[in-house]
Amino acid sequence: MVSFLWPFALLLLPLPWLRRRKPARADDEFTRQAIPIPPVLAEAFAASATTQRPWPGAKVWLLHAVWIALVLALAQPQWILGEPISRASGRSMMLVVDLSRSMEMRDFELDGRADNRLNVVKRVAGEFIRERTGDRLGLILFGDEAFVANPLSFDLHAADYALQRSTIGMAGRTTALGDALGLALIKLQADDARDKAVILLTDGSNNAGRADPAGAAQIAAKWGIRIHTIGLGSDTLPGSIQGQNASASLDTATLKTVALLSGGRYFRVQNSSELQAVYDTLDTLLAEPVAAPPFIPRRDIRHLPLLAALCCLGLYMLPHLRLRRRP
Repeated sequence: MVSFLWPFALLLLPLPWLRRRKPARADDEFTRQAIPIPPVLAEAFAASATTQRPWPGAKVWLLHAVWIALVLALAQPQWILGEPISRASGRSMMLVVDLSRSMEMRDFELDGRADNRLNVVKRVAGEFIRERTGDRLGLILFGDEAFVANPLSFDLHAADYALQRSTIGMAGRTTALGDALGLALIKLQADDARDKAVILLTDGSNNAGRADPAGAAQIAAKWGIRIHTIGLGSDTLPGSIQGQNASASLDTATLKTVALLSGGRYFRVQNSSELQAVYDTLDTLLAEPVAAPPFIPRRDIRHLPLLAALCCLGLYMLPHLRLRRRP
C-alpha cells in the first residue's frame, strides 16, 4: 500500500490541462481569418513537419508523464511495510553526562575500592539504561562542548556502549552545562513522544559555552520537558588531612533552579549507594504508563517517480538527438 506524506501536492496534477483550456487569444482569431495556404504548399509543409518532428502526439504524452511523475515525487510517496506497531512506551529521555576534568576525582567507591566518579556513573547509569525497555533513550556527553553520543533510539545497547566507551576529557576539560541542556532539548522537541525528560548528571558549574542553564530550563517548561538534575560529589575527599571539599565546584543552586523551573527533581549524590538510589527513584518516576502513538513502518519510494520522469525525458529527447546526427 502506498501513502503520501504531502498529499496536497497532488492538486498540482491538472495544471497542464487547465493551461490548454485557456481562451483563444486575439492573434489566434487573426490566424483563422488569414488567407488559406494553397493545397500543394500545405502538403509540403505537412511532410516537412512530419520529417522534422516524428511522433508529435507521443511527445505530448511524454511531457504529461514527466509532469505526473514529478508531482508524485513532490508528494513524497511511501510504501507501507506492514500493520501499525504499538509502542511499549510513549516516553523519550535524554541522558546528559558530564565528562569534564573534575570527573577524575576518586571520592567514590566501586566494588569496595576507591574509584573516580565517571566509572561509578558508567556502572549505575549503565544498569539504568539497560532497564529502559520500551523507552526511546539518547545520550549526550559534554565538556567544553556537547555532542550526541547516541541519538534517541530504542537501541539501548548502543546507548550503553557509547557510555561505557566514553572517557574523561574527550569533550574538553570544562563544563558547558547550558549548551548540553540546549542540545538535549532540541533533540527531544523534535521527537513525537508524549512524555519527555532530561536526566542531567554533573559535578561542576556552567563555566563554558554560551547557553544559560536557567534559560534552557524555562524553554523546557514551555515545551513540556522535565529536567531531573543530579549533583555528583562527596563533601570531603578521602585521604585529605585538612578535609578538602571535593564538591567545591558543584553549583547546587543552579541545578536546583533548573529542576524547579522545568518541573523535574534535584538529587544530591555523595557516594555510590546514593547514586544507585537516585536511579531507582527515577525508574519509579518514569515507570508510569504513557499512551504512545502507533509506529507505522514505511519505506520512502520517491526515487521511483523521479526515475520515471528521467526515463520519459530521455525518450522525449531521443528524436532530437537522432536529427542532429543526420548528415
